[in-house]
Amino acid sequence: GCMSNDRDSVQRSSADMDRHGGAARFLPFDMQPLHHCCLGCIDIEVGYRFMCLLFFAYGVLGIVAACADLGSGDDVWRDFGEYNSKGLAFARLTLHFLFTANQVVGLKAHWNRDARRADWYFWGWVLYVVSSFFVEVHHLSSIGSDSAWYGEALCQKCEGMFHNITGGCEDERVAACIEVDGHSPYFTSFAYFSGGIWLAVDTCVNCYFAVVARSYWFHLYDDKMIILGQSEMAPLGQSVADNGLTPLEEQALGGDTNVYVRMEDGRVDGSSS
Repeated sequence: GCMSNDRDSVQRSSADMDRHGGAARFLPFDMQPLHHCCLGCIDIEVGYRFMCLLFFAYGVLGIVAACADLGSGDDVWRDFGEYNSKGLAFARLTLHFLFTANQVVGLKAHWNRDARRADWYFWGWVLYVVSSFFVEVHHLSSIGSDSAWYGEALCQKCEGMFHNITGGCEDERVAACIEVDGHSPYFTSFAYFSGGIWLAVDTCVNCYFAVVARSYWFHLYDDKMIILGQSEMAPLGQSVADNGLTPLEEQALGGDTNVYVRMEDGRVDGSSS
């Protein structure tokens, strides 16, 4: 009858919401969505917007820095306790482009309260986390070869500064030149240490903000489910009565009593004028 048609309509609306907002499940493992971020100091709504703006600025600065590295005349160089190379600079430039573009998607999702774009933003974060992890792992594994390349280039540079060099890199003058530059096995060991620490910290931070992005999507999705009377947050203590709607709005928009659905069904089956 009429009630059965109402339920079918709500189910169709819910299925349509799944297609446009993503699956109703928060994450593929048992974890509740965040209501606050930054150690519980900022509401998810404000924190999400601040996150997108901050990371957009960070991405732009990263693009500028990567372009400057690509313009360097050396193939391998030392930079803030690590070895850098043009290959690494190009990989990071690509990552920063992806990262910055994803922040634009996130800002549009916030501006329009669009669950579908918020879902895209989350998967953009997933792609960035995975790509960044593999880039940094490759960077860590190439420290040995980068050190050897840098040492050879430095040796040739120092040899060009002196005449009558017969001992190559073992010549006392060349060795002293290399020592002045600071190239030594100790720097290579430090590069391994700092690279490992950066990999762990970067991955953990990226995963956390990916969870923040997923939480914001879930809150947008659940707002729509509240209107349909099918809130996913009900087990967390949030009821449909807390959605900020008046009783008349709840009757007009929510659940099996949706008057617009009933009127539409009535016109179709001829039960009302």
